[in-house]
Amino acid sequence: MPNLLRFLLLLLLTLGSAASPAQDNDQSPPTTAPAATPAPTLDQLGSQLDTVKAALKDNKSDTPLADLRNIALGVQDQARQLATNLAPQMTALQAQLAVLGPVPAKGAPAEAPEVATQRRKLDKAQADLDAQIKQAQLLGQNATQLAAQINGLRNDEFQARLASRTATPFSRTFWADPVRAFPDDMVRFKRLGARFAGAMAQAWQPPNRQPLMWCLVTAALLLVGGRRLLEWLLLLLAARHVPDGHLRRSAMATAVALSAVLTTGLAAQLAYQGLNWNGILDNDLAALATSVVGLVYFAAYVTGLGRALLSVRRPSWRLPALSDLAAQRLHLFPWLLAAAALLFGLL
Repeated sequence: MPNLLRFLLLLLLTLGSAASPAQDNDQSPPTTAPAATPAPTLDQLGSQLDTVKAALKDNKSDTPLADLRNIALGVQDQARQLATNLAPQMTALQAQLAVLGPVPAKGAPAEAPEVATQRRKLDKAQADLDAQIKQAQLLGQNATQLAAQINGLRNDEFQARLASRTATPFSRTFWADPVRAFPDDMVRFKRLGARFAGAMAQAWQPPNRQPLMWCLVTAALLLVGGRRLLEWLLLLLAARHVPDGHLRRSAMATAVALSAVLTTGLAAQLAYQGLNWNGILDNDLAALATSVVGLVYFAAYVTGLGRALLSVRRPSWRLPALSDLAAQRLHLFPWLLAAAALLFGLL
């Protein structure tokens, strides 16, 4: 009986081993799966960065800066992805070390040789992995800095190209584009003027007329008498409370400039608020009007500071070392600079 059972068991094993290859052949896929593209190593990424640096140092390199920047950005992304992929392995190693526990103290019983060997292997693996992660992070930072450097070189190259192509203002080429675009600009300007006229007509209607008039009257009072009154008050405070000398002259110059900025800027702000009291301006006109108010503030600062520095009527307050004749000859320049800034900013 035992011999019979042994014979049957041997027969089953033989049949099973013969059937396994047939089943494997039946279940095998008709085609093999394509192999995955191996991820670049740290040495390969470092070699790519070295190639980019060498190309930047070589002035005769034929590689465009855009391609070099793309290579640097690619290294940055791959290094960041590599550091991200290594992070779970570091977590797993730290978990295994946590299971082993801390190293026994000097007076404590020694741990088993197998545990000590496993701890040394895990410590070495953790140190190697930590070095790889830090190297990947360093490569990513170097790639980021290199891409920023290439951006700067591209901007310099672009500006140099623009400067080389720009004609002088005394040539016909310089004025060709403005002259060619002048008819279209005039059409746009007329369209903008029509929209502004429509907004003014709507602002003059009874619901908006009274706020607009009050705002315009207040703005006119600020421009006519408000600036002088505020300037007089600030100068009086500076004369009474600031010691005599360079500090007082600086305080008086600040008072003149500040009074011009506050009164003129507030007058422009009031005019805008009166015109757009009930939100009658559309988005484009409102944005344009807000920009004009900002430009008025800047123009008022230029004129106020210029008047304060020149001090044509009060030579003893003058900060720069200028003669009365030079200050008299320069007294129109602050107004011209402010008008130019306002005009070009508006355009």
